Amino acid sequence: MTLGASHITYFFAFHDGQPIVLVDETTNGDYVQAKETANKDLINGFNAIAAGKDASMPDLDKDSNESDDDDNDEDTKLIGVFVGLLKSGDWFKDGLKDGHMYYGTDWDYKGPVDGYDYITANGDPTSYFWFKQDGDDITVKFVNPGKGQSVAEAPMKTEHYTVSRLKQDYYVNSGQKQEVNGYVKALKPVEDAN
Repeated sequence: MTLGASHITYFFAFHDGQPIVLVDETTNGDYVQAKETANKDLINGFNAIAAGKDASMPDLDKDSNESDDDDNDEDTKLIGVFVGLLKSGDWFKDGLKDGHMYYGTDWDYKGPVDGYDYITANGDPTSYFWFKQDGDDITVKFVNPGKGQSVAEAPMKTEHYTVSRLKQDYYVNSGQKQEVNGYVKALKPVEDAN
């Protein structure tokens, strides 16, 4: 099994004399795309440090065992959000913000993604990420044309991730859970796209 490269990098900085916490969720390693984080725990902690106070972070063991719907790791929408954040976080978040990001279950067309669940902006095949969960393993399929390739010519790519890794990257503390759960609520069923 091949695990895709994924990381989250936080930057703690000052802008116009005010503390700011930035996050970079790029997965290709070519460049940094930092933006303000929505993670309230990190923001509050850094604000406390900047004010000369002791900063405390939540107990991750306690926090991850609290009833924040942790058991819904098999929920299609939650896994779809993890996949969207991992594969193309800005595209995914922009689609949610614009009200044009959808999820579907059990793709019913014949072919390599038959039976897969998916998220989509409801456009051409490049606006889809298909995924299938088998225990802790998630198989993700997508169309990503290379330079000079049309969408029709592009092969379907397959990558493997684990639920535990995605939860470790995106669903550890209460701030991350709140952010991700907000995305889950904003994700619409594909039937609403018509």
